[in-house]
Amino acid sequence: LTVFLVGFSALIVASLNRPEANLKVSRIKTTSSRITADRMLATLYTGYVALYQENPGRTFSVHAFDKEGKELEIKGPVKNITFGQGQNMYRFNFVLLTHIPENKKPLAVSFILKGSEGRVLDRIESIVPAVMEP
Repeated sequence: LTVFLVGFSALIVASLNRPEANLKVSRIKTTSSRITADRMLATLYTGYVALYQENPGRTFSVHAFDKEGKELEIKGPVKNITFGQGQNMYRFNFVLLTHIPENKKPLAVSFILKGSEGRVLDRIESIVPAVMEP
C-alpha cells in the first residue's frame, strides 16, 4: 500500500508540474542552408508545438534569438498559433534567417515558445551549421 501511495503521489506531482505546452524544432537535413540575395543564411526547419492543457482561445508564438539576445527573423506560420477543439499538436515548417556565420563556425540559436500573455513556456537550443560561400 505504501508503494502504491508513493507512486500515485509522484504521478500527481509530475502531472501538476507538466508544462502547458512545449516546443520541438529540427533542421530539415535533406535541404542545405542557402544564401539569399541580401546575404542572409536561410535554413529550413520543422517545428512542433504540443499542447498539454486545453485552453480555448489561447494563442502561441515562436521566436528565435542568437547568443547575444538579438531576435532573428523567422519566415513562416509562427505567430498566432491556435488549437482547435481536441487538437493537441501543431506542425509547421519555417525558414530561419541569420547572418552568415564567421570563420565557418556554427551559429547557436535559442527558440522560444511564448503564450499570448508573453510568458515564456519553453526554450530550446539549436545549431545553425556554417556553409561555404558559393
